[in-house]
Amino acid sequence: MRPFLRWTWALLALAGCKTAPDVKPAGPAPELASQELLIAEQGLSDFRVRLEGKVKSTDAAKISHAAYELVVDGAVVKHGEVPLSVEVPAGGTGAFELEQASNYAANADDLKALVAKGGSLLAALRGKVTVERAGQQASVLDFAKSREVRVPRLPHVKLHELDAARYGAEEANATFYLGVDNPNPFAVKMTALAYEVLINGKHVADGVRGTGEKVGAASTGVFEVQVPVNLETYGPDVGKLIKTLTLPYRVTGSLKGDLLDEPYELKGDIKLNVSK
Repeated sequence: MRPFLRWTWALLALAGCKTAPDVKPAGPAPELASQELLIAEQGLSDFRVRLEGKVKSTDAAKISHAAYELVVDGAVVKHGEVPLSVEVPAGGTGAFELEQASNYAANADDLKALVAKGGSLLAALRGKVTVERAGQQASVLDFAKSREVRVPRLPHVKLHELDAARYGAEEANATFYLGVDNPNPFAVKMTALAYEVLINGKHVADGVRGTGEKVGAASTGVFEVQVPVNLETYGPDVGKLIKTLTLPYRVTGSLKGDLLDEPYELKGDIKLNVSK
């Protein structure tokens, strides 16, 4: 046998005797450890829910994206796919969140009908979250969680307080404190509280209060309206009216906000005290 061939066979034999490197088998597939659906935000026109989930994995992994459906009272109102890019350490968990919003109604009339019906809506987020591991086929995990969302109640305007005084034979002043009562467990944003004030049937004042302001959850916002009653605002018969010490009033207007345009009317008598 030629020397060259003998050395070649010897090298091949030595190579065959070497132990192959250990290859660690892949661990169990990742799984969804927990999921919870919360009301992230709520208003008069819409609500937002948030799914909070956790994925556990034996191997290091990455939660790459999720496909979802938002379901309200059994109907799919929105669907899509969102990137997540959440790292999951080996032997640990990774937390992900998914938020989506839906309207209660398309317009103010729909909202009124829903409010009149009362009760709640059943909202759910369902879909699939994709988890990737190096060198392994991606795992697709199902998620689905639902919860009831109480329908909103319309805020209303009331007379919170009234203060009035006579300043002379032809001059008085009334201060109306208009209360916006919010019965909801969330703040309500106003776009306008419009008002018109009539004294003894005559227009004396109008305007807008509360533009862009919020009324806190389960609370009453109070807005001050100053109304002078004098020759300029009421006319030449103001002296005769003030002499009676009783001024019939009527306040009308509307409360406006998201999908909200609620008319109101307040009326009664202003009792004047002695001159200040």
